[in-house]
Amino acid sequence: PCGLWVKTDRRSIIRHGQRWHGDARGGGDRKITCPWSGCDSQMRASAIPRHTLSAHFGAVWICRGTGCSKVFTRHYSFKAHSRKYGCHGATVRYDTSTRVIN
Repeated sequence: PCGLWVKTDRRSIIRHGQRWHGDARGGGDRKITCPWSGCDSQMRASAIPRHTLSAHFGAVWICRGTGCSKVFTRHYSFKAHSRKYGCHGATVRYDTSTRVIN
């Protein structure tokens, strides 16, 4: 990690990479190595924000539906679950090493 604060959403992660780390605009299907120090994962450039959230921030969505506490590593997976089972709302948790501003 570079030590700078970044909001934990896709757009903010993209802007952070462009402004502070010289990442190219767009992303797309070109293969790149994760720019996070010590991470050698290969992926499409467009997957960097999703990878950063799950692998480096440890983001998980925990369903708050009645009697449900299923855990999802991707927001879109929680949304699909929510539509299918009628659950509403999730608590987002991050890895203990991720600093979060409430």
